[in-house]
Amino acid sequence: MSKFKAATTNRGKWNAIQMKQAVMYVLDGKLTLKCATEKYNVPRSTLHDKIKLLKSGKEIIFKPKLGRYEDTFDEKFPHELYNHIKKMDDRLMPLTKMEFEIG
Repeated sequence: MSKFKAATTNRGKWNAIQMKQAVMYVLDGKLTLKCATEKYNVPRSTLHDKIKLLKSGKEIIFKPKLGRYEDTFDEKFPHELYNHIKKMDDRLMPLTKMEFEIG
């Protein structure tokens, strides 16, 4: 018997392209919210949230995001940190583990 069980939810499994099309059709008035969710197979609450943000003038991202926390650093930060550490090592000033500890 397996120790871990597989995920049983469909959260975050919607397609970004279908979500974008659903938002366009609802904003243009060609489809209702309910019809768009059924036609494009996207969650109704997520579609409603995206439309609400667009109507209030905010920018939206068509990518599933689970959880309430946001990334602190962007995707290029680890690469920049690695390059900085390599440069310091090349200058004979290597960083030690003690310098990375917090507090």
